[in-house]
Amino acid sequence: METDDPSEIIALLEAHKRVLFERGDEDLRPSHREGPTEKVDDDAAPLSEMSQVIASRRNKERTAKLRAIERAVARVREDPEMYGHCVTCEEPIAPRRLKVVPWAEKCLRCQEGGEEGGGRRSARRHLTDFD
Repeated sequence: METDDPSEIIALLEAHKRVLFERGDEDLRPSHREGPTEKVDDDAAPLSEMSQVIASRRNKERTAKLRAIERAVARVREDPEMYGHCVTCEEPIAPRRLKVVPWAEKCLRCQEGGEEGGGRRSARRHLTDFD
């Protein structure tokens, strides 16, 4: 982050928020349009459903990002000195991380620890698991 001025940080966060609002939600309507007498194309239906799932996930990610930005703005307003510090371990968040993700709440170490379920190995299988 290039500035420590709370008003500049809030302006940056609000700019990110505006971009997300301007982009809007992804269209969730099915791409195939069938009427009451039209037969659904069996080949197009799975693609349409997959497109709907992808759009739904993108909308959820957008909503989560908007909420994270709002929490970051609240943190700056409530305690500007703590902006840029991890909410878990209170260590400073790397400036490069804040430059890319100014709404980051956690340092990279705490973020990775939380997403991996506290260091447990993922149940996901890889091709090398079967050698």
